[in-house]
Amino acid sequence: MCGWDWNMVTGEDSFYGDAAGIFGTAQGDSDANLRRLIHPEDLERVEKELADAIENHCDYDGEFRVVHPDGRVRWIRGRGKFFYEDGKAVRMVGVNVDVTEHRNRERELAEAKADLQAQKTLLENIVDNIPILLCYMREPGKVHWVNRTWEDTLGWTPADNGGDLAPLLYPDPRQAAKVREFIGKASGGWGEFSLRTKAGGTIDAEFMNLMLPDGVHIGIGRDLTVQKRSIQELIASGRRFRMLSENIPQMVWISDPDGRTQYYNQRWYQFTGQTPAQARGYGWRLMVHPDDVEANQQAWAEAIERKSNFEDELRLRRHDGEYRWFLVRAIPIRDLQGRLERWFGTSTDITERREHEEQLRRSEARYRTLVEATAQMVWTANGAGDAFGSLEGWNEFTGPTPEDAGSGGWFAAIHPDDALASQEAWRHAVETHTVFRHEHRVRRRDGAYRLMSSRAVPIIDDGGNIMEWIGTHTDITDQKLAEQALIRAEKLATAGRLAATVAHEVNNPLTAVTNIHYILGTDESLPENVRAYLSLAESELQRVSHVLRQTLAFYREHARIQQIKLAPLVEEVISIFAYRLRSRGIMLETRIREGTMLSAMPGELRQILCNLLANSFDASARGGRIAIRAHTVRGDGGGEAVRIAVADNGGGITHENQAHLFEAFFTTKESLGTGLSLWVVRQLAERNAGRICVRSRAGVGTVFVLEFPVEASVSAVGLNSAEGTNQLASGNGAAGSDGEGVEGAEGAIPLNEAANAGDLTVPVQ
Repeated sequence: MCGWDWNMVTGEDSFYGDAAGIFGTAQGDSDANLRRLIHPEDLERVEKELADAIENHCDYDGEFRVVHPDGRVRWIRGRGKFFYEDGKAVRMVGVNVDVTEHRNRERELAEAKADLQAQKTLLENIVDNIPILLCYMREPGKVHWVNRTWEDTLGWTPADNGGDLAPLLYPDPRQAAKVREFIGKASGGWGEFSLRTKAGGTIDAEFMNLMLPDGVHIGIGRDLTVQKRSIQELIASGRRFRMLSENIPQMVWISDPDGRTQYYNQRWYQFTGQTPAQARGYGWRLMVHPDDVEANQQAWAEAIERKSNFEDELRLRRHDGEYRWFLVRAIPIRDLQGRLERWFGTSTDITERREHEEQLRRSEARYRTLVEATAQMVWTANGAGDAFGSLEGWNEFTGPTPEDAGSGGWFAAIHPDDALASQEAWRHAVETHTVFRHEHRVRRRDGAYRLMSSRAVPIIDDGGNIMEWIGTHTDITDQKLAEQALIRAEKLATAGRLAATVAHEVNNPLTAVTNIHYILGTDESLPENVRAYLSLAESELQRVSHVLRQTLAFYREHARIQQIKLAPLVEEVISIFAYRLRSRGIMLETRIREGTMLSAMPGELRQILCNLLANSFDASARGGRIAIRAHTVRGDGGGEAVRIAVADNGGGITHENQAHLFEAFFTTKESLGTGLSLWVVRQLAERNAGRICVRSRAGVGTVFVLEFPVEASVSAVGLNSAEGTNQLASGNGAAGSDGEGVEGAEGAIPLNEAANAGDLTVPVQ
């Protein structure tokens, strides 16, 4: 205990007695301010209690915690009396007592009471909620207390009939007497009784009666009504299960958790011919086809280990030795704790289904083989025509993903110039339920376009609705090219017949002109300049005669390949065009070494150069430039060859037109050209063991490059044109080192319009 003297005027505190034990401070310590010693969590409350006591002029009585200097916390009970002067509190004298132990005992007692109450509540809840009928009797048949299960099940309570419930539960006096006798024995055994409920019903129950040492009887009962009903329902369910299992077409079986079969319906015995003794346990394995045993046992073992649903297809031997395919399924049956109790399974004959699936598979395989054999791309579409499927051939050809094609992206592979018309034709077919027919170009995966004939037929149901479209894409590019080639051949044949007719008609007057020319040549009085013209006219008459013979028998050459001096022959060709060149101010330059020789038919080489020079002349504008160059190179066969270039700085030829330049009847001169000039040039070049290629750039100029052997062999005549053209285009000397000129015997010939007056530019495409 510690005394406390608080001077409220000066604010000084003084402690007496056991100050160290109470506050942890020495007696009379002036620094021991109570505010500093009170626990911070209690300070505000204590100050309020002191203020209330002063205001009400009453003594202070309260408990608070103090914190000792060593950190210990103690509970203190403080009491004090206030002294007043002029109505104002000036001093308080009081005592403080350590009540820590007392409060600890109160707390422990409160906790013990709470535990006891919790245990009591738990016991009451258990007693009230266990599914057992409980009653408390001070004497047999006199009920003083029942639990909730009793009240909920029977309805009777100790308030009914003063607690004498026997007449209420057992209206039959003999039954009531039997019950009293059973209770009086208190043997601890079970007895079954029928009890009447307060609602007027009857339940079956079994009871046990226990007598405590003080003579109190405890009745313990169990409601057997649900149990008996469950047993009856289980028996009835078993009967229903047997009736069901014996009348369904599947084989039904039940096995233990390890897969040992305990039950089969009659279908199993009828199918396999086994007896129950043979089939029990693992006897079913004897009926599985040897090829299916291992896989089935592995799958069954995995299902048992996982305790999950089981499914397998296997063959079972019928009693006559034939094997049939079965779908075997089983599900695990678990108890309330989740433990596996048994397997319930069925075996369904699927032989016919598998045969149908196999037939369907073979049918689909035949269909795919047929589709692949037709070299057509087969596809399907839904009735609305906006979703596509079965596009393997299409995807393989065009390269898009199946997702692109399936969503209608197959139109993206159609040539932009054909896409709109194709979509419109497809939309019209879908709307009108008519057959879709259309031709369009389709982009191959390598970027080349191929002409396709597309056809689709609608599959229509009985209601007139389109269920599906079956369509094909057929590559008709080669067919179209063949048709075009046939048309060109027919044109050539017609032109040949016309040319032959014209040649016959021209040959007679030509003979007359030739005779007159001969007579004029015998006139010795003619001036020399006239004789020069007659000589030139004679060579031209010979060339005309040769052209007529060539026209009458184009592929029956009567001349022979011989060594030709190139420079004089080129001069002869140039002299024919001299007047026309001067009239348009076109400059023609040549660079050919005097001794350059090559092997060819002179008349046909002259015809080649005339046709090329005529083309360059037609392509050149007034004041243009044409160049003819020749030099010796090493040919592909290892021998020497002469390469001739005929170049101009005219309008040039587009890349698209260059691909068709040497085709018969193809012309860029519209109605002014026959389309035969360059075709003839190529034919004549190949007949003379030569080859030709072209390089051009639109708006800049064109160069034709010829190559003939210096010494031709018989096997060289008729060199393959396609191979020769490709090789010549990239062979030695076809272009200058920078790809912008034509190389001649004395080096690269620049052909640039912007260069000096003597230059021309030949672009390489």
